[in-house]
Amino acid sequence: MAEWGKVAVIGGGVAGLTLAVELARWGIEVWLIERQAVPGGWAARFFCKATDQCQQCLACRVHQLIDEATKSPAIRWLLGTEVSQVQRQGRDFALTVKQAGKTERLFVQAAVLAVGFRVFSAEHRGEFGYRLYPRVLTGADLEQALTQGAGFPIQGDKLKRIGFIQCVGSRDTALGRGYCSQVCCQTSIRQARVLRSQYPDAEINIFYLDLQAGSGNAVQVRQSCQEARLNLVRGIPSRVYNRADGRLGLRLDPSLADRVAAEPYDLVVLACGMVPTDGLEELARWFGWPLNSYGFLDNRPGCGFQGPVPGVFAVGACRGPLNISQSIAEGQAAALEILVWLESAVKTMV
Repeated sequence: MAEWGKVAVIGGGVAGLTLAVELARWGIEVWLIERQAVPGGWAARFFCKATDQCQQCLACRVHQLIDEATKSPAIRWLLGTEVSQVQRQGRDFALTVKQAGKTERLFVQAAVLAVGFRVFSAEHRGEFGYRLYPRVLTGADLEQALTQGAGFPIQGDKLKRIGFIQCVGSRDTALGRGYCSQVCCQTSIRQARVLRSQYPDAEINIFYLDLQAGSGNAVQVRQSCQEARLNLVRGIPSRVYNRADGRLGLRLDPSLADRVAAEPYDLVVLACGMVPTDGLEELARWFGWPLNSYGFLDNRPGCGFQGPVPGVFAVGACRGPLNISQSIAEGQAAALEILVWLESAVKTMV
């Protein structure tokens, strides 16, 4: 069975959704292909982190985008679907997709890679005790617990001291991950604010290397943390271990405050960075797009969002780590670029 569309967007995360919605507004027919059974990517798992005021986490915007894309008659969803083959047919692309055991071919004038990222596996930093100690969670674990309204996932414990460890799998040249993941600092601070609202008497320490301020500036971020009684501690612990009393201990550089190093912790949250998503290398090969040294799509200076092959574009975190705001901005900018390209392609055919 063959179906005809204008643009295939591979990936239904924030950038892909934004792009699809923008193209649909201009009347462009879009195939939105997402390998998960639900749209939204990682961002759809985030919960609203508003406490006494909005924290600008944009989790609400993600669900608005899903709603807009679902209601648009120009967007045709293919959830639980993977691309298994790509062929060039004249000026068009023929994509073979698999869904629930069925195979279809889609013919499009342009294809967009928006496959996002995956989260670094904390097990690769065994010194932090993830899955060894139940009191060590990743930011994604904490996000899930708070989304479900469960609060602190270890029942019956009163949290007195919480530690957030940044740059787990990022800024780590030994692991070949020398880049910053962009989102970890702000995500941890927002999560810490939520925990502060639930545990007003807890001491919360955020261990970091280089504070990323997101859309604000470092001075504002530090001030807001001080107001929320969140302690920013420069330096990353070298090890998390289990104490005799069942709580957690942190081994830190001697230059850090003795009090911070010596006190027991009830919960440690690992802020794991972004890494290239599974299957990106194969997709990149099919579409003739080289990867950079970190395994993301190689951005071509001066070429906008288009790759080496005409009609192939990319947006979002498959090009490198981005936050939600940046992903939305890329989706909007890329949509205009693709519209211009489609108009040009039509003119050359006349």
